[in-house]
Amino acid sequence: MTQSRPAPDDVFSPQHDRLSKFQDSLRGKDVTYGYDAECCRPYLFTPHCHGDLELNLALSGPLVVRIGTQDVTLAPGQVACFWAAVPHYTERSDAEFVWVTIPLSDALAWNPPRLDQLLTGSVIVDERICRDDPDRFRRWLDELASTDPEWRHIARMEIQARLRRLLYGGQLNAAERMPPPVQAMLRCAIERAYAGIEAGEVAAASGLNPRWAGTAFKQQLGCTISAYLTRLRLGRAQRLLATTTRDVTAIALDAGFGSVPACYRAFAKHLGMPPASYRARVQQR
Repeated sequence: MTQSRPAPDDVFSPQHDRLSKFQDSLRGKDVTYGYDAECCRPYLFTPHCHGDLELNLALSGPLVVRIGTQDVTLAPGQVACFWAAVPHYTERSDAEFVWVTIPLSDALAWNPPRLDQLLTGSVIVDERICRDDPDRFRRWLDELASTDPEWRHIARMEIQARLRRLLYGGQLNAAERMPPPVQAMLRCAIERAYAGIEAGEVAAASGLNPRWAGTAFKQQLGCTISAYLTRLRLGRAQRLLATTTRDVTAIALDAGFGSVPACYRAFAKHLGMPPASYRARVQQR
């Protein structure tokens, strides 16, 4: 199998290498890794965030991951799933682990069970030890890096199945959840983003002073309310471009952008290409 690593799929921002994207995430830019995986010892000790779902498999342990304001401890063989838009980092440790990232647009299209809980800051942990997981996750490292599109497709199908199994049978990490006002804003944004809701209306759902609401949201999510709404709308537009033949105007309005120019600006800023070019690229895979 060829080991050369292609550019990550389904990105919000122009192509970066991993270090550049990590640095961008620290500066508060919207970034994503797309489908990616790596086996490593903890080395990112500064909180960072990106627009993907993330799976962490502890190969040795304990592995301690700081996600938002909570610590999640994984014993060897346990897997955690969370939305990586919440600032997170691995605590200093000698634990070895594998992380896998999944584009939010694909997760929304799959609509797995309990996805809404992840998108309100929860962490779901599969405490059951699956003896096949270490080999399976390591295999994905090679398959996602392959230049052969069929191997990458096979890996994505297996990742979807593993995600669904984890979300269906895993345990909600109850150490700490996002503050209720932030949860209220997230739920409002998720439910009404595609109807064209604006940041001020999302802030109002918290019951807080608008300035305090915006500050609380950014502290928990690492991005502004407006950036979060754009992330959701981009995810929906990406999915519709990839899976339908609808024209860009209809998709832009369906995704909640309000106008075609607004959709084009978002694609240019976060993906570095217009919607039609994105569609052509994903249809070639």
